[in-house]
Amino acid sequence: MKTKLLFTLALLISIATQAQTEFTYTGTGNWTDQANWSPSYPGDNGLSNPDYIINIDGSCIYQDIIFNVNAQLNISGALEFQSNNGLSFFNDVFLDNGTLRVFRNISGNTTLFGSGEVITSNGQLSNSTINPGGDTSSGTISIQNFSSINNIQFIFDVFSTTDFDTVTDVGTGPSSANNSITVNFDNSVTIVNNSSFTLFTGVNNDFFNSLSLSNPINGFLPQLSFSNGNITVTYTDIEAPTITNCSGDQNVTADCDTFYTIPDYTTTTTATDNDTSTTISYTQSPPAGLGAVDGTEITITATDSAGNSSDCTFTINVSNQTLSTNELDDIVSRNISLFPNPSQGQFTLKNTSGLNLNSAELIDVKGALIQTIDLEGFTNVQTIDLSALNPSIYFFKIYTADGVATKKIIIE
Repeated sequence: MKTKLLFTLALLISIATQAQTEFTYTGTGNWTDQANWSPSYPGDNGLSNPDYIINIDGSCIYQDIIFNVNAQLNISGALEFQSNNGLSFFNDVFLDNGTLRVFRNISGNTTLFGSGEVITSNGQLSNSTINPGGDTSSGTISIQNFSSINNIQFIFDVFSTTDFDTVTDVGTGPSSANNSITVNFDNSVTIVNNSSFTLFTGVNNDFFNSLSLSNPINGFLPQLSFSNGNITVTYTDIEAPTITNCSGDQNVTADCDTFYTIPDYTTTTTATDNDTSTTISYTQSPPAGLGAVDGTEITITATDSAGNSSDCTFTINVSNQTLSTNELDDIVSRNISLFPNPSQGQFTLKNTSGLNLNSAELIDVKGALIQTIDLEGFTNVQTIDLSALNPSIYFFKIYTADGVATKKIIIE
């Protein structure tokens, strides 16, 4: 039993040691130049071993036929495959300002990291992931001389508004399909409205049209644009401000036993926004200074710099309010208007009084009723068409829940 346990332990140690086996190539020459390898030569089939880490610090040419690369590659120099066939990579490829050159196609299930060049002779790039730089630093990968680029996931890391991953030199030749972009933001990056990042340089319009984009930032809509061979992602703020403080229903006493003069409630309204650089403006309807009757609703609107807005609404409850005819006429004359006056018969009725309008009667100078107009549901502005009437002076009698008031109009 003890012998079996020791054998198992030795086997596990052997496997762990084998998984960490590294080979480094320096100098210039062929893969089989054993003198360029340290600590030893990985063998003619070393690239097929998934437990090997191959470091290419020099300039190495691989001349034999190979189809699958299973070893992990770290390239700070140059590795060139000269066989006239495609290669499938099934382990990570790290470019430390190095060059990977393949005569034909690159596929498999690999991820290309770091900064450097990936070059073919009119080959295809497919079914892989390209992540310039890495999780902790930005990088630039140059992709050159491909005839097509398909089913590639591009992952870009953004560390600041000026420090982020890029892909260059794709060129105007390759066709493409089913490629995707993911943009990952470092926690310290602040995104504001219209923040933009140029991810690709030197690409054609066909390549751009085949791409889609994930949205990693809540409240911001990412949009891809193509201009002068560059692909840029711009983040637009689409989230409305959150109103954090808004006046509740107001129980007030009428001014001089008539109506209540509406104050400016925007000064006590506060809101926050996902865009920390934005300016939030506040508007009020009906505005301050107008007269409010019992039950008048006040709406406060908070709008950010991108045009997103949110509302809060409350009611003014007015007590001890009795509107005399003269007082009602005063409200109407100041806050309910018919214009232009005189006109050819087309009038605009505008109500900023806070009064709920029920109906209106049009009466001629002889006191005869000419027309009745329904104003139920009327809000602020409505067009009144009286163009069918003869030119004359008329009286526009407005009925509210609190009384009646009259406006004189002239049709020319």
